[in-house]
Amino acid sequence: MEDKYRYTLSVSNRFFGQGIQHSLANMPDIAVAGTAEISDDVLTYMDNNPPDVTLIDIDGAAENGLSLARKIKQHSSSIAIVV
Repeated sequence: MEDKYRYTLSVSNRFFGQGIQHSLANMPDIAVAGTAEISDDVLTYMDNNPPDVTLIDIDGAAENGLSLARKIKQHSSSIAIVV
């Protein structure tokens, strides 16, 4: 089995998250590890399911998304972040 990049999605809009997840599902070198609402619970989830990359939705609650991005980077600097 080939190695795949593991992504997590942290979104404030579930329809946006479903659209991104659907798009990524068709890419052969990407595995969606999970989705979560923007909250500090994401850090606990990432401890148990470490991704290579996390996509964070900053539409709407931008400060919450940016704050979460900072916390993820401080928590695990090896995780790439896309906002």
